Amino acid sequence: MAAAPDLHGAASTRGGAAAQPALLDKRAPRVKIRTDASAADRAMSAPGRPKREYRSAQHEGSPVSEKINTGVDKTLNILEFVAQHARPASLAEIAKGVGMPKTTAHRILEILAARDYVEWHPDQEKFTLGLKALEIGVSGLIGLDIVDVAIPYLQELSASVGETSFLGVYNNGDIVYLYKAEGTGSIQTTARLGSRRPAYCTALGKVILANLPLEEVDRVLEKKLIRFTGRTVVDRVKLYEEFARARSTGVAIDDEGIEVGLYCLAVPIYNFTGAVVGAISISGPTGRMREHWDRMVEALQGAGEMISRRLGYVRAMRGRTAVAAGVPGPARDA
Repeated sequence: MAAAPDLHGAASTRGGAAAQPALLDKRAPRVKIRTDASAADRAMSAPGRPKREYRSAQHEGSPVSEKINTGVDKTLNILEFVAQHARPASLAEIAKGVGMPKTTAHRILEILAARDYVEWHPDQEKFTLGLKALEIGVSGLIGLDIVDVAIPYLQELSASVGETSFLGVYNNGDIVYLYKAEGTGSIQTTARLGSRRPAYCTALGKVILANLPLEEVDRVLEKKLIRFTGRTVVDRVKLYEEFARARSTGVAIDDEGIEVGLYCLAVPIYNFTGAVVGAISISGPTGRMREHWDRMVEALQGAGEMISRRLGYVRAMRGRTAVAAGVPGPARDA
């Protein structure tokens, strides 16, 4: 096993840069499309399985918080900081970021580097996440299904805001509905599980198109755009402006563009490569949705962030993969 790096200028034990996340395809990545009801059961704990409780170490007065190995805690804090840092991080940045002395951080980083959990770049005198940490993270994501992951969060979202929530994925210019959760105040909509709708006139579709490469968006909008209601946006310039706002705010809006009286908000779902793999939305009567707009957006974004994290998304990835894949920025939409 290679020796730990000398942080004061010794030669690196490993060469090359850290593994880079996969780039976005020109279209949204494929995901397993399942709409069966049994997905809800698989999302919950299986009956008869031995139950073992793991309580948060931050829970005041818990036995776990009193007995936790502080060395392990510090090590995990450093790993999380390096993983979430957008760029390679120096020893000083890491120590400051996790709130510990540089000597302590130095000892932990030496061990992590020797085990390939972080990688030391002597030319920059900085650290990045190592291949071993990436291998463990990816192995935990293999087999995860977006429906299984999203179900409990959508159920909680609908129970919280009282409106209908949806999960959808992009497929060749359309949105396919994969899951629906209803709240106490839900209204009937024409959206059904497994059904398709044009992406340009739904909040789910708009927020996904806003994060796709410009070539794919152009391909979708070059076709004849059908007006479903008097408020359906079919002007291409206005649609590009809506996509730019969705990228800026993180939220897309459908204001009665697909059904009269129906107002929808949507946020994107990202996976561990930083690619958009779907979106979730809240739908309800226009007046009620506008009245509680701030609360709806906050709850929706919170659910979207949790689902993306469960799929392995790290916020720092998005800027790198989006630029590399040619996702248009607001200035290109003018």
